[in-house]
Order: sequence, then structure tokens, then C-alpha cells
Amino acid sequence: MLLLKIEALPEGLTKTKDKIFATGSHGNNHSISEGTLLENENEKYLEAKNTKLLHPEHSPKGADIEDGYYQLITQMEYTPEGLTPVID
Repeated sequence: MLLLKIEALPEGLTKTKDKIFATGSHGNNHSISEGTLLENENEKYLEAKNTKLLHPEHSPKGADIEDGYYQLITQMEYTPEGLTPVID
């Protein structure tokens, strides 16, 4: 998952109640401690404020995310079958 810092959030987003934004191949959640996840039909965004990125398998204490706005982009990889989402 790529967190791309952006200047402002687009209009028409819906706040989610969840703090989980992705689930890895082994069932490990990728989540945030604080902040707000938002989405529209095809995209996810994060409004970060005192936020940590949580991924218990790799970093039990979490990683600080600079305050601001981010678009959450699923990374893609090329396989002989075509482009597929990267799964950790």
C-alpha cells in the first residue's frame, strides 16, 4: 500500500467507521491508531492527525505518519497472467 501525500481531500468522500484499510495474505491487518479513513466508490484516503500505521507482524509499536492528507493506493505487480495487486 502506498500512502501518497496530497494537498487536500477530494469532495464527496464518506468517512468509514473502521481503522483497518488492508488485510495481508496471512490475515494481518494494516490499520491506523488515530485519524480518519475516507472513501468513494474506487479510492481510499486518510486524514492523519497524531496517527500511527499499525502492522503487528512487522512493527508492533507502529510507525508515525506525518499529519496531513493521503491517498491510499494499492500497489500492482506484473505477472505472466497480467497485473495483480501486491499482497504481503
